[in-house]
Amino acid sequence: LTLFILFVCFWTYCYSANYVTSWVGNTFGGGDKWIQLSVEGMYVSPDGTLFLNSFWDEGGREAGIYKNGDVIGLCEDLHGWNRGGGEVVTATSEYIFVAMTQAGMQTSGDYPPPGTSWYCVRRYNLAGQTAP
Repeated sequence: LTLFILFVCFWTYCYSANYVTSWVGNTFGGGDKWIQLSVEGMYVSPDGTLFLNSFWDEGGREAGIYKNGDVIGLCEDLHGWNRGGGEVVTATSEYIFVAMTQAGMQTSGDYPPPGTSWYCVRRYNLAGQTAP
């Protein structure tokens, strides 16, 4: 037992690693700005605006808008109510087009029945607000 304790002490002393921890994975780290956790679709406009789409983001930015290393915004109403983003996003000089999923719900209204999913394309203005 004494030999084992000496070995552990020697190993710990000789091979202890010096390290530094840092923030990895999200430039902004909280607040109103964050980078969505995954990307399935990406479009870069001629002016360098980046539009990203993902199936799910814990913070609700399934479709994000970025420019010059900064968060510009998100496409609204894609989070919750059994909604999610998708694999495709594109834009024109007026609109953003985002692939999305609407899964069924136990409610009346404009939702598919339970067990059914709609796969849709939703249109937004360039600020991320739904457009008719």
